[in-house]
Amino acid sequence: MPTSNWKDFSDIDFIHTMFTKHTNTVFTLFHTNFQELLDEVKKHFLYIEAAGGVVENEIGEILCIMRRGVWDLPKGKLDKHETPPEAAIREVMEETGLLQVQLKEYICSTWHTYNHEKGKGPVLKQTYWYRMNALTSDSLCPEAQEQITAAEWVAKSDLTRIKDSTYPSIIDVLHAL
Repeated sequence: MPTSNWKDFSDIDFIHTMFTKHTNTVFTLFHTNFQELLDEVKKHFLYIEAAGGVVENEIGEILCIMRRGVWDLPKGKLDKHETPPEAAIREVMEETGLLQVQLKEYICSTWHTYNHEKGKGPVLKQTYWYRMNALTSDSLCPEAQEQITAAEWVAKSDLTRIKDSTYPSIIDVLHAL
């Protein structure tokens, strides 16, 4: 895994070039001032904020969704003038069909990059994650428009099968619980 301990930003063009040519490469960046580093990186990417939830029911199961053939947690982009907690609640309800969720505490933020599907270049996406509660009595209805084909409650003891078919950032969120 390439690492860079930046005293200046001379490597940013190299990182950007590597990203566009090798999208599966993982980079770990170190800097004494996170905000300064983030501001510099954001100059080279379309920055998108998203929010989502780790929803737990009354018997301790976690709500997982299947999107594009990969297990995921419900999340989505912030609308204009929307706060991360508001977006997390809205996205969880839209993507799963839940009628009511209770927002609990902030868990963590994850970061990932990808190439924009409409050709707008590389994207840096920050997702804010929150604990939430919901009841199993609410029926689940996956949002087909978002290519979500399943929404199901998964026992914590069965999360290994989800971790075997998900993104690294989702595993990070589940480990942060």
